[in-house]
Amino acid sequence: MKHIVFLVDQLHLKGGIERLVAMKANYWSEEFGYKVSIISTEQKKQAYSFELSPQVDFIDLGINYHRDISYFHPKNLIKLTQNIFKLRRELKKLTPSHIIVASHIPITYVINFMKGDAKTIKEYHFTKFFRAKKRSLKQKIEERIESLYDFNVVLSEEEKTYHRTNNLIAIPNPIEINSNFKVDFNQTNKMLFVGRIAEVKNLEDMVDIWALFIKRYPKWILDIYGDDQNQYASKIKDKIEKLGASKNIILKGNINNPNEVFNEYEALLLSSHQECFPMVILEANAHGLPVISFDSPTGPRNMIIHNKNGFLVPLYNKEIFVDILVKFAENPNFKQQHFSNVIKQAKYFDIKNIMLRWKNDILERSEPMP
Repeated sequence: MKHIVFLVDQLHLKGGIERLVAMKANYWSEEFGYKVSIISTEQKKQAYSFELSPQVDFIDLGINYHRDISYFHPKNLIKLTQNIFKLRRELKKLTPSHIIVASHIPITYVINFMKGDAKTIKEYHFTKFFRAKKRSLKQKIEERIESLYDFNVVLSEEEKTYHRTNNLIAIPNPIEINSNFKVDFNQTNKMLFVGRIAEVKNLEDMVDIWALFIKRYPKWILDIYGDDQNQYASKIKDKIEKLGASKNIILKGNINNPNEVFNEYEALLLSSHQECFPMVILEANAHGLPVISFDSPTGPRNMIIHNKNGFLVPLYNKEIFVDILVKFAENPNFKQQHFSNVIKQAKYFDIKNIMLRWKNDILERSEPMP
């Protein structure tokens, strides 16, 4: 029997990596019959952010790295030594067939020297677009470390072009599609953003775009979901007030399950400086919701087919973004007209298809990477 071990920092935060690890662990144990274990370094006795199957084992090593300083600081190097000792002990007990490094954690650099007979897999949930043309000493060391893995898994064929190793496989993230969800095609005059309220999301431009849009269509509302208790969120609130858009742009705070509200909106908006593979696009599409996004490197263009399941706007072009919003406002059937394409594209990322690729291309693969 295959025994898969995931290495993560924690599973108590509600992030994309945490959700994906839980999704894979549950599916592989229940559908493929694999034994799956998750080993963390700093769960801190907190509850899992996403439910784990009873068939999945969870082990916390209690390393608790100092997150406010570099991983290479002497205090963290001491903890790395503890991490190596405790992990080696667990791996000897578990004798895994595969070890997957799902988070960017210090053990990334040394796991291939302590893996035993297991195959090692490194997942990348960030883009190397901005590093591709630079090759510092640190990057050269990272490339050497990457070459030691049996598989390096990136999220798109485009991302493969930004890596220099040969052991690369592109497998996108999966989405669970609920075919029983109800669709309301009545125009709601509302759109939304869901995600981290952080500088990389470039919400300044989103606020500017919406402020321009509501000059023509003052009844439309933009709801922003995310943790709004931080300095950047305060900056966005101030900008909204200065533009006199407080009645049209509403920060709604965190939401546990955005799938429960997608049906209330006409489209999802993204204005990020950069994205790797934003799961929220798949989540919206799986509920029949088109996505309007800046063509930021590199994720949206690998997930959105323009004028099919959404719209790609040249990066930072606010005028074109507004023009697309106007199409929704002027045509009450615009969402319905794109619905079938949106659902069709979402099915490409359906969990059954993506997990089968993991099984055939990696977990059950007999021959080594070329």
